[in-house]
Amino acid sequence: MSKNKVNLKYGGKNKMKKMLKLFLVAVMCLSVVACGQSSKDDDIEVKDAVELLNNVWSTYSEDELFPAMGGDYNTMAENAPGKFDLSDANTVENLLHFPSGSLEFVDDAASIMHMMNANTFTCGAFHVADGKMDQVSSATKDSIMNTQWICGFPQLLVMVDVNGYLVAAFGNEELITTFKTKLLEVYKNADILFEERLA
Repeated sequence: MSKNKVNLKYGGKNKMKKMLKLFLVAVMCLSVVACGQSSKDDDIEVKDAVELLNNVWSTYSEDELFPAMGGDYNTMAENAPGKFDLSDANTVENLLHFPSGSLEFVDDAASIMHMMNANTFTCGAFHVADGKMDQVSSATKDSIMNTQWICGFPQLLVMVDVNGYLVAAFGNEELITTFKTKLLEVYKNADILFEERLA
């Protein structure tokens, strides 16, 4: 076989290998882009605090549900989250343990709590102004941690940032853990800010 024929034979194989490598690189790039796109598509936009909590509450099975009420005294919802009026600082602080000094940084809120005992399960969702999440979450954590509890001691506190909404839940460890798991399943881009046992 002549030298030129050998070069053509092996040169062709090298070109095929290069083409195959380029093809594989292109496929990998497309798959990475597709994966990134699907994770973005999985994120659920948060329209308001009530919808945020409803999206989580709606994932509970019949066996997981417990008697609950949402909202405040004037906008009470039975067995569902409800809008919470922020104009009465005392009610916000007494029911949700959200510090009244941080209300200026919040423009929307919702709640859901155990109907029999708020210390068993209480959850508030608060839309926090840009750049204030660290300050507001720290003050809320301190408010809850420093509460002198009556009628049972909450076992676990979890605080999560969901697209600029602070979600603070405390109560029975099993109920709070279930809520946290469901919240993170619905809002895959959520960040746990704080999780600690209270008792």
